[in-house]
Amino acid sequence: MKKTDIINRYIKNLDKKGSSKKLQDERRKRLIHFFETIWKDEENWNTITYKDVEKYIKKLKIQFNSKVTTLAGIKSFIRFCNLQKQLLHLNSDWVFLPKMEIKEARYLTEEEIGVVLKKAEEQDLRLKTAINLLANTWARIHEVCKITREQIKWAILVQENYQISIIWKRKIQRPIFISKKTYDLCTSLLKTHRENTVIGLKKGTLAAHIRKFSKELNIKFTAHAFRHTFITDLAKQWASIYKISKLAGHTNINTTNRYLHSADSELSCTVNLLSYRE
Repeated sequence: MKKTDIINRYIKNLDKKGSSKKLQDERRKRLIHFFETIWKDEENWNTITYKDVEKYIKKLKIQFNSKVTTLAGIKSFIRFCNLQKQLLHLNSDWVFLPKMEIKEARYLTEEEIGVVLKKAEEQDLRLKTAINLLANTWARIHEVCKITREQIKWAILVQENYQISIIWKRKIQRPIFISKKTYDLCTSLLKTHRENTVIGLKKGTLAAHIRKFSKELNIKFTAHAFRHTFITDLAKQWASIYKISKLAGHTNINTTNRYLHSADSELSCTVNLLSYRE
């Protein structure tokens, strides 16, 4: 069987199982790219090995989470091929994520976040509000850009914080809590424009403003650094990792672990909690 035929059968099988059109298109594009990159031979594609898969995943210039998702799709395809009496010498259980260096995302130290928030007070109201939302809610930049007038208007006051719900991945709702100061900034900003969203900017435009602000301060950070910083600082205050995971909207606690950054001095203090080491 030709590889184009087996790919078409695989996509049809996904459709029968109720997979979304978006997922089907993504899987098709990825499989075509995989074969064009690693194994162009139409007749002998059946001889691919787990090393070919590993080599392909390792060379992809995408984020670690995306590599995990890509590998899961390829393994799904391999399992389907086995059922179709194809790739009989290759089992999906033999395919693992290749060892690779995971670069820790940038997060701001206590001193740096202090400087950033202080200098943000001197910026225009739009950027000032956006930075406070990012720094105080651990929300992603696209989530901040989608906060609407109605959400601010109907926010619920919960123990000195204003709670709103945002739509996360897979259409799952999760709460974020806005401090009174940030809430007041939002209401003030809404009086200056007629946009439906609070910030009134698209993700790319806001990201560009933050990059420019970062260069002006000579402190390297992105919008996502605020999320890492907030989650890391919660962990430093000994907040439950399970509660942090829920607030962050992580379905897997291992994802939360990658957000936690600990300096050697902090690890040393942790060891000192054991009284018998004195």
